[in-house]
Amino acid sequence: MATAQPPQRLPARPSKSAAKSEKKTKLPKLPPNATVSKRPLHHAAIPSPYAGAPQQKVVYVGTRTPFLSAVKRVEKLLRLSDKRLVQSATTLARQKGQDGRKRKRQDDDATDEIGDIARQVESAKAKRKVGGLTAGDDEVEGAGEEVLFKGTGKAIPKVMEMGCWFQQRQEYMVTVRTGSVAAVDDIDVPEGAPGDDNDKDLAGSRMESNKDDMEVDEDGGTANLPPSDSDVAEKQDRRVRPQAAAAQEESIPETRVRYVSVLEVAVSLR
Repeated sequence: MATAQPPQRLPARPSKSAAKSEKKTKLPKLPPNATVSKRPLHHAAIPSPYAGAPQQKVVYVGTRTPFLSAVKRVEKLLRLSDKRLVQSATTLARQKGQDGRKRKRQDDDATDEIGDIARQVESAKAKRKVGGLTAGDDEVEGAGEEVLFKGTGKAIPKVMEMGCWFQQRQEYMVTVRTGSVAAVDDIDVPEGAPGDDNDKDLAGSRMESNKDDMEVDEDGGTANLPPSDSDVAEKQDRRVRPQAAAAQEESIPETRVRYVSVLEVAVSLR
């Protein structure tokens, strides 16, 4: 008889508090008179196209970047990386016992230098396909080198179109990565703009309250009446308003950090 197996327990559902903590915190609300100016995104300096594999080649794509010019730039960087791969394989093949022989065929038993270079390049490309070779590995420069093009916000659809264009070609290998990047915004609040109307209203209410508190005596003079409950409440309200306005102005930061989505497409030769 088969033994009955105990029922498997399903994983517990996450609590509401944990789900809320995973959500991104919203940015605080700003007053209606505040203006937000966006700073340009900072990135590392673009290296020379002829730099080695340790320096990552990146093409930044914007909404106004021409499609074909960006594609041609990526293709040029990939051709230069393949050229560095052949040059590095040539140097490595010569260091493995060729003693600087000329590129010509010797005896049948001798080793051909051109064949060694071709085998070295093919082995590097085979390791790159499997994923076991990275830039700088096995002393072969240019093997596994990728060219990245990135875009944020409204430029993401154009980056996707470029990735699809390279994916339709058999000689390229495409990898898509998503992420987010921090951006800094400047907040500008004009001074005295929101409080001018409030100051005028407060001054007018003070004049009206002073007139109401004055009463003419029988001798022709004036006498002050005791303040009523409404007057006391109004005075307290006038005291609280400037304090609340000052606290609101202090809580408004000069800058704030927001996160924007970024799409990164890596293209390499097969």
